[in-house]
Amino acid sequence: MVDVKEQGTITAVVFPNAVLASAVASSISGLGYQGEPLTFASTNDLAFKTATMPNSDTPSFSFTLSGTASLVYTVDSAHIAAAIAGETRSAAEVALTNYPEVKRAVITLRPFWRQTFPQDPASISVVIVDTH
Repeated sequence: MVDVKEQGTITAVVFPNAVLASAVASSISGLGYQGEPLTFASTNDLAFKTATMPNSDTPSFSFTLSGTASLVYTVDSAHIAAAIAGETRSAAEVALTNYPEVKRAVITLRPFWRQTFPQDPASISVVIVDTH
């Protein structure tokens, strides 16, 4: 019986999903991306290639990313609630058109005779339904 000990260094390139998605969206002409928060639905079909792996002290390097992936907007429910707080139904509908991440909105005021949303965004419930 023999004990074998090895020591080594591993260098990995790791990109946060949202950061990489934003960089890709920014590079696509005609998309009209304006910095909204995005993520990839899946990165399984993306291929990362580089001529040489960078060292841990390398500040930047070149690489190629190819494949197909869906970009998904990230919806901030607190931000949406703040945007419609104190608004009427029609004003809330107009306010939501400023959010490209909101594909469709169903507005429900309860009780039915209410004419405006509560002033306090914490009193507004925003339910996000993933449609992709």
